[in-house]
Amino acid sequence: MDRPSLESVVERLTAWRAEAVERLRADDPSALDLKLALDAAVRWLRVCERCRLPAGGEVVVLPVPDGYEPLGDYRVMWDGETEERQYWREVARAYPGDLLVKLP
Repeated sequence: MDRPSLESVVERLTAWRAEAVERLRADDPSALDLKLALDAAVRWLRVCERCRLPAGGEVVVLPVPDGYEPLGDYRVMWDGETEERQYWREVARAYPGDLLVKLP
């Protein structure tokens, strides 16, 4: 099944955002929180589109390990289907707080 486009949702949120901006111009300060939330939602949906993130994917925040030393990091390794570490290749580094997206 093809991944549905999020563009129609982004368009609706953008229209809703324009309404919030008009309310702000009419001196309605309560519209500011809505406008900021809509800005964040549109930004994240655009990231999802650009990176082709699946709706069913699981997002994990990499935790700070117990006994964390400030200079440590996570290393993503490609093991090449072997337990012999000399053949493993590092493909990325990540830090506590970074996001990991698991595909469904």
